Amino acid sequence: MKTKVEKLDKEKHFRKRLDHYWKFIAISAFVLIIAGLLRGRFTEGTYTLVLKDPVVILLALFIIASFVTVIFDLYKDLTIIVGKDYFIFKSRFAEKKYNLNDIEKITIVKQKFKRFPNKLKIIKIKLKKRIRTINIRPSSFWDEQELVNSIHCLKNLKQK
Repeated sequence: MKTKVEKLDKEKHFRKRLDHYWKFIAISAFVLIIAGLLRGRFTEGTYTLVLKDPVVILLALFIIASFVTVIFDLYKDLTIIVGKDYFIFKSRFAEKKYNLNDIEKITIVKQKFKRFPNKLKIIKIKLKKRIRTINIRPSSFWDEQELVNSIHCLKNLKQK
């Protein structure tokens, strides 16, 4: 499938996806409830819930850690903004802008795994003043195809 590459007329904002955290919390909470029910005991017509079981404690810790991570990531509010000749990494705490002049090379890598039917894309941006590349996984952001198209527009501008 060929992607349509158009010119960027205005800034495009791409927010980080957090739905995988909610899915993990929901599934873990369901498993925690099932494990708690299975570990409990019937004694003299009443059901006692066992909460001091290591499996129940471990699942509860995973759920709490995931919930804290979701809250922190919601508070951070990570966003990538792509403009005509720049891109910005923005969070609640900081904002870093990279112009087209700062970019040495943009590479869009497609990796195909047997387990995944679609190709996973990774955008690698090499900057002139930085040793390590900036790696962006578009699947971690909402509207991933639009993000790839926007970065591809920047790549075409850089090559001209």
